[in-house]
Amino acid sequence: MSSVLEGLFRVAFRGRLRRFAGIPGPAPRFPFGNLLDFVGRQPWEVLADYGREYGGMSLTWAFGTPVVVLNDPGLIGDVLDRNHADYYKDAPGAALAPVILPQCLFISNGPAWARRRAAHPMSLPDLDAWLDAQVPVLRAELEAGVDQLVARSATGPIDLTDAVLRLTFRAFARVTWGEPFDDADFDRFMYLGGVGDRRMKNPLLALLPPLAPRFWAERRAWYDRFDRLIAAAQNPAPHRTDLLATMVRRGSPPSPDEFRALMANIFYGGAYSASSCLATTLYLLAQRPELEAALRAECAALGVADRAALDAAPLLDGVVRESLRFLTPVPAYGRNVATTRSTVLGGHTLPPDTIVVVTNWLLHRSADYWTNPDQYDPHRWTSGAAADAAERGYFFPFGRGPRRCVGMRFALFYLKLAAAAVYSRVRVEPEPGVAYKQAYFFGVMAPRDLRARFTRP
Repeated sequence: MSSVLEGLFRVAFRGRLRRFAGIPGPAPRFPFGNLLDFVGRQPWEVLADYGREYGGMSLTWAFGTPVVVLNDPGLIGDVLDRNHADYYKDAPGAALAPVILPQCLFISNGPAWARRRAAHPMSLPDLDAWLDAQVPVLRAELEAGVDQLVARSATGPIDLTDAVLRLTFRAFARVTWGEPFDDADFDRFMYLGGVGDRRMKNPLLALLPPLAPRFWAERRAWYDRFDRLIAAAQNPAPHRTDLLATMVRRGSPPSPDEFRALMANIFYGGAYSASSCLATTLYLLAQRPELEAALRAECAALGVADRAALDAAPLLDGVVRESLRFLTPVPAYGRNVATTRSTVLGGHTLPPDTIVVVTNWLLHRSADYWTNPDQYDPHRWTSGAAADAAERGYFFPFGRGPRRCVGMRFALFYLKLAAAAVYSRVRVEPEPGVAYKQAYFFGVMAPRDLRARFTRP
């Protein structure tokens, strides 16, 4: 039967197959192409398997649509960096635009993207000064949040991913908008994120606007919240150091709609991925008591009065980077060849608008680039063994090239300060015998079904 279905696919899509002749990949079957490979598995694991079997450039099919998969650092560098102008970002624009607004940097292209990137709050020319000012604010918010997790744990283990995501959400709100958001704000954030997640997973949903009246009511309430905060901050008090007040003082913001979208989507652009990394770190260190003890000692001695203290904590930095490598939060994302011209990649001519999927999952765990790649070892960073991994193109948890995550510096700062706030105050005790499980939500790999107690040492 499989050979018959493969033959039917060749007949139905012979013209398209000819355009991609020579690119290796699994044999597609009518009518699904290779989509059945992904049933019951995480997509990044399947894409990594393609890399192992077919090499750094392979071809898979979603029904009759060809998708080029890249697992090679050089080819990925061509797409994301050296020849980035030959590509644009399509998916998940249609799926997410109703949630994150069309003016969001993440789904912009061309001159609009360049303008929004330059105007983005995380592109501040004096971002270092802003980050410095957030240390006491963020530290106080995180420590208060950790204390609440201890109280919640008094009656039993709590959901680790949910706990860390709530902590991150409130911390992001404090430093970007100048006030903590409440549970109703968080629930609205998660509801809208859930709508976006379903639209990303089901391309048919992305063809239409969301149909549920609740969605439009929740979206209006979500963005009205930001409009009120922006209006109230037009003459910010001198003591305010939050990002909104900083941007208002700076003056010359983009249009009101763009400003709202860029500021508001710091949540969707970073809260899911940062909380994924932090929850993963807490779980992994609980499996390595000797590492946890060493990090606890380093954090206890820090004091964390400023960013220089964080930079002087080598194990803390190594722990965060190793978590980003070992179980990376954003393991795959896409580009499309420019709509008006073809391009050459890896010796193959790709027609206009060809989908290209970039994945870092295999590269982050490949023995070709890492010693003992399946071992969680923060010391590979403290020893300098992995110092050039980013430059050589096989470590890029935040992407590569001009579209690299605009919030990367803030994310690394937050992750280190959050880990320090946890390990200087509490122990994290996951339920014994529970394996790490992965889920896919809003484009991010997130741990699921993990429960833990936060207790005093």
